[in-house]
Amino acid sequence: MNSFGMPIHSLAKQFLNNHDNVLHSIGEEGIPNIDLKNKDRIPFYTLSYSFSKYLIDGYGIEKFMMVYESDELKSSYIEAYSKSLNELRDDWKNFISLEDDCDRTYDELMKENIIDKFQQ
Repeated sequence: MNSFGMPIHSLAKQFLNNHDNVLHSIGEEGIPNIDLKNKDRIPFYTLSYSFSKYLIDGYGIEKFMMVYESDELKSSYIEAYSKSLNELRDDWKNFISLEDDCDRTYDELMKENIIDKFQQ
C-alpha cells in the first residue's frame, strides 16, 4: 500500500500513460529534470516507489542495494540483474499493466483534495 491506502502498483498503473515525461527519470541517477514542486511530484515518487518495490520483491534486496550503492549506475543494473535499466523498466511496465485498477482514480483523489494534503 502507499500513503493513500491503495496498492502502490495499481496507483502507479494510472501514471504510466499520463506521465511519460516522468517515466524516463525512473531508475536514473541524479536529480530528475522534471517539475518536482508541482504536477510531477506525486507521479514521480509513486512510480519510483513502485519500480523499487518491483525490483526488491522480484529480485531481492541484495541486488537492489548493489545498484543503489554503485558509483556506476547504468552498468550496475546489468551486473546485478543481467538486464539494462530500459529492459527492467519494460518488464516493470508489463508487470504493472496486469495489476487491478484502483477503486478511485488519481483525478478523483485530486478532486477530493486528498492528494493536496500530502503535497503540503
